[in-house]
Amino acid sequence: MAEILIFSGTTEGRELAEALCARQIDCMASVATEYGREVMRQQEHLVIREGRMGEPEMEELMRTGTFLAVVDATHPYAVEVTEHIKESAKKTNLPYLRLSRSTAAEREIAEHEWMIHTVADTQECVELLSKLPGNILLTTGSKELHAYAAREEIRERLFVRVLPGVESIEICHREQIPGKQIIAMQGPFGTELNEALIRQYDIGVLVTKESGQAGGFPEKIRAAEHTKIPVVMIQNPEQAGGMSMEKVLSEIETLCGKKSGTKRQPLQISLVGIGMGNTKLFTGEAREAIGQAKAVCGAKRLLAAADTLIAPDAEKREAYLPADLLPYIYSCRERKIGRIAILFSGDTGFYSGAEAVYKALQEEVRLGKLQAGI
Repeated sequence: MAEILIFSGTTEGRELAEALCARQIDCMASVATEYGREVMRQQEHLVIREGRMGEPEMEELMRTGTFLAVVDATHPYAVEVTEHIKESAKKTNLPYLRLSRSTAAEREIAEHEWMIHTVADTQECVELLSKLPGNILLTTGSKELHAYAAREEIRERLFVRVLPGVESIEICHREQIPGKQIIAMQGPFGTELNEALIRQYDIGVLVTKESGQAGGFPEKIRAAEHTKIPVVMIQNPEQAGGMSMEKVLSEIETLCGKKSGTKRQPLQISLVGIGMGNTKLFTGEAREAIGQAKAVCGAKRLLAAADTLIAPDAEKREAYLPADLLPYIYSCRERKIGRIAILFSGDTGFYSGAEAVYKALQEEVRLGKLQAGI
């Protein structure tokens, strides 16, 4: 039976489940939607439960299970859901752990204060949008879509970027958003793609949450700056007090009696540019990084290009975006795979996807989630 009950969004909950499974700790991940199930990789030690729950259903699940603790890994803006989880855990006398997402964006906000309109909540955002001209790119998901679509003059110029799941699309249709104004895509989104969407749909204002690196906040701000449009930012409603991934894992290990007490060695992560993919043109440093790695990540064609240099016992993983790489890197750490090489085409210092990965890794280090040499 599951020892840990995780209420999961699509990022932190998935990462936590990966880490617990690597520790052979049984867990149940409760996801609200079919899309949430799709992004949660099925594996040993994990049970996935799909479907939205109110407080009574949460309490019943906690009472009927054999859980040692409840982890709230939902989105920081899911305030009502968090309150339901807290109350249910209190009623069932289960330890409640809040896995927080850092939405710190002080640098981006400070540097772009002149173009960012900060609002407290969705309603204040709607009121401001009614006064701002031009098409609107809404990047806050489908949950609060009704508040925007309820006003016809806003709905007519609203382009919504939502997850490509059935539920999100159904909400758009219910709120009378035409198909030509629905952008159903899974992130993360780079600056260039954000810019392309802004130009394609002649966007005059971008709406975002204060979502930090995990939510692609810096890339949105840079795209808005490059296209010279204002940004409306909804502040993070979550107060301080949550735990980092490392702290939550430490607490769970103690509860489950699996505290290792050993200090992890830092990961060695190499971001390797392989040019056009011809191994004869690889630098000596690139060859060494690939050959010594115990795990090599990258696009399928890049892994194939470097195949002769990859050690026979090394793992190969088709991943090159932060959202896919970070869970795998955590999994490698738990399995004591210490050297990882991530392949990129071209030059990592010039028009390369390495920049986004490097920033994501640096953010994980800053938050204390990773100890790594990059």
